[in-house]
Amino acid sequence: MTAGGILEVTGTFDNRGQTVTLDTSNGTFLVDGGRILGGTVTGPAGSVLSFVNSNSDTLDGVTLNLAFTLDNQNVRIDNGLTLNATATLQNGARLVFEQPGSGQATLAGTGTVLFGNGAQTQLAIDGTTTLTIGPGITLQGHNAVIGGAVFTGGTETLINQGTITADGAGTLVVEPNNFNNQGTVVATNGGTLSVSNFAPNTGTITADVGRRHPDYWQLH
Repeated sequence: MTAGGILEVTGTFDNRGQTVTLDTSNGTFLVDGGRILGGTVTGPAGSVLSFVNSNSDTLDGVTLNLAFTLDNQNVRIDNGLTLNATATLQNGARLVFEQPGSGQATLAGTGTVLFGNGAQTQLAIDGTTTLTIGPGITLQGHNAVIGGAVFTGGTETLINQGTITADGAGTLVVEPNNFNNQGTVVATNGGTLSVSNFAPNTGTITADVGRRHPDYWQLH
């Protein structure tokens, strides 16, 4: 992209079976009410994927190696997401996992979903969906909700095989209809972690009470 240029996706960008490399050092790659379908999206260090404030922006079965920030925006995830970068949610942003035909969705990869500053953010699970957080994924931050629906209600189940960390001022709320922890959940650095509907736990639960500012667990 040339200096200051913007490349917009307003319909379906069919990337199935392909890898697209985006260098956004001199421009912007913007999903503007569109859908990226399949494949891998990657790029050099510092490149990012951008979204507008639309309820239609969608990643559909994508492997994403680029960071992105949602600021008071909604992005839909169809057919799971492989995230190998950092997705930052702030100021009321919502990452919404929609119900696939199988009812099974996955957040896989080695990336981090970082719940940032401002109004409460959300990693939502729409419909009657079982969302599995893969072992390489970290959900981290404060003043956020994991679970609950945005567009379509149902009975959601969250299976955590990764790491959920509450840190900093504010509460990280985990409140799907069913929560099965097979990974690690931790409150640290003054964080509060509030968990509802705690199903079988075969993982690790930690509150780092050795710090100057105590950390808290709340089970409901």
